[in-house]
Amino acid sequence: MIPLFHLLLVIFSTPTVVPAQSPQKQASIGIAPVSNTGNFSKAMAVQVQGVFEFELQNAPRIQLIERSRLTDVLAEASFQQSGVTSSESATDLGVQHNVEYLLFTHVSRHFGKYHLQVKLVSVSTGEIMWTDSKSLGNSADAILKRTVVVAQRIGDIAVALIPTKMILHKSSEFVMGSTVGAPNETPEHLVYLDAFFLDRTEVSKASYDLYARRNDRSPSNKGFPDTPATRINWFDAQKYCRASGNRLPTEAEWEYASRGAAGNTYPWGMDEPTSINSRHGGGQGPNPIDHHASGASENGVLNLAGNVSEWVSDWWDPTFYRHSRGRNPNGPIDGDYKVVRGGSWADTDFDLRSAARSFHTPNRGAAYIGFRCAR
Repeated sequence: MIPLFHLLLVIFSTPTVVPAQSPQKQASIGIAPVSNTGNFSKAMAVQVQGVFEFELQNAPRIQLIERSRLTDVLAEASFQQSGVTSSESATDLGVQHNVEYLLFTHVSRHFGKYHLQVKLVSVSTGEIMWTDSKSLGNSADAILKRTVVVAQRIGDIAVALIPTKMILHKSSEFVMGSTVGAPNETPEHLVYLDAFFLDRTEVSKASYDLYARRNDRSPSNKGFPDTPATRINWFDAQKYCRASGNRLPTEAEWEYASRGAAGNTYPWGMDEPTSINSRHGGGQGPNPIDHHASGASENGVLNLAGNVSEWVSDWWDPTFYRHSRGRNPNGPIDGDYKVVRGGSWADTDFDLRSAARSFHTPNRGAAYIGFRCAR
């Protein structure tokens, strides 16, 4: 039984005031002139360049640096664009023009067909962040259509180039659990949490795959780069977070982030889920990690209900709430399964409730399970 004084304190405490959301950060990218070999016409090279500029200019996650700001410096540097062999020159150029990434494109001809090679280079490190190659065919129409596909993909992978915003959740006391859900959600109990940060979005496929390539890990699921990374087991999810000095959130932190100071049934409030505020109820998989802004939590965290369920740090115990400690609980010492929270694209309205609990074997990921990091 929760003491009346504490219950009233939680109910009537002043909710956190959420500041107005600042514009989404964009990755600033400059495009070097298309280089080519194999009798590729200058006019067609200009058209390919135009496709990249148009698509990146209209990509919401990208700030395209105007060609006029790069042309003179690129000409002076005279580095080898086709092989990106002069990363130091590229870095100098980017710093001078406030560019985070440089895109290099090269068209060559093999066996009668044109091929496009693309490299996206980090200005600060010289690291090749992403590379791709695609056969363009030999007709002008095919060349431009296939170039559009590559350019749009860069717009998607830009989600991995933008640092994930972590949102502060101030220290607070809240009522954890529910009396209207499954038995494992009972009893309701008062929990105090120290302040913590939580990722605003789920970890994207693009971000995880970049990490996997750097650390000799297996890539995540097949799918679009800006959707959540799935099929990641609990141990690899924890390693990903720790690589950047973070960790998986505890179950209590996750539930507080979802419910907020108001004790909401869902992250956005008490209203039932809709297709506008969450991805749920079946279908072909999750939406991009920055969709469903209307379903954000009290503090602005996205997709805590639906899209993908999320790993948390705690071991699973269906009776843990009966003996959970009241301050910063972090779950049982060990177990066979790990707790999964939030419901997914495949779940019902009831499973999307902030208090709903589930579990999964930690050694295996799933198409409906992703994660986000905390600190």
